[in-house]
Amino acid sequence: MTAWRAIAPKSAPSRLAMVAAVLVLLQAGPARAHPHIWIDAHLDIRIDNMKVTNITVTWMFDEIFSYALIEEFDRDVNNIFTATEVAELQANAFAALKESGYFTHFRQTTASPSSVAGFSAWIEGDRIGYSFDISAPDVPLTEGLDISVYDETFYVDVILDEAGPVTLSGPGAAACLYRLSEDAQNPIYFDLILPQLVTVQCDG
Repeated sequence: MTAWRAIAPKSAPSRLAMVAAVLVLLQAGPARAHPHIWIDAHLDIRIDNMKVTNITVTWMFDEIFSYALIEEFDRDVNNIFTATEVAELQANAFAALKESGYFTHFRQTTASPSSVAGFSAWIEGDRIGYSFDISAPDVPLTEGLDISVYDETFYVDVILDEAGPVTLSGPGAAACLYRLSEDAQNPIYFDLILPQLVTVQCDG
C-alpha cells in the first residue's frame, strides 16, 4: 500500500467556499470525500544529549485554503499579517487543532502534543505558512523516535515537503540520522492511506 496525495486545484474559490474552508480547521467533521486541504510540512528536530529537546513544525497551505485565510484574517488587506491578525488567526483557525495533536503523532507514546509555543503565521506569495514549536517524548534516541504526520480524518492531507522534509539541528545532531518510511502500523481513511513516518536515531 502506498500513500498518495491529490493535487490541490488552482482556481479561486467562491465566498461560500472560502468560509467553509476556514471552518474546516475549527472543527473536524466525519469522514467524507477527502482531502480538501493540503499542507506541505517540514520538521526541524533539535537534539541534545541523545534526546529531542524541541521540534519546530512548519506548514505551507495550498493556494485555495490560503486564499480563504487571507480573506478572513488579513483585515487591512496589505498581504502581511500583523501581530494582532496572527493572534486572531491562532485563536480561530489553529488552536482547535489541539484535539488532533496538531497532526503530529509519536509512536513511542499514546500522547500527542497538547500545547505549542512560538506560533507564527505569514503570507508567502499566494500561500500561507504556519510555524510552531512542540515538545517530544523523553525517549533515548539510541532506541529511536518515530514521528508520524497526518490528519486522522484525512480531510487535511499533510505531507512532508519533498525539497526538505526534515532538518536535524542542535549540539547532538551530528551523531544522528533520520529516515522516511510509511507508517504501516497506523493506516488512516478506511485503511487506504499510510501516513509518512520519520524515524530519528542516534549512535550512542
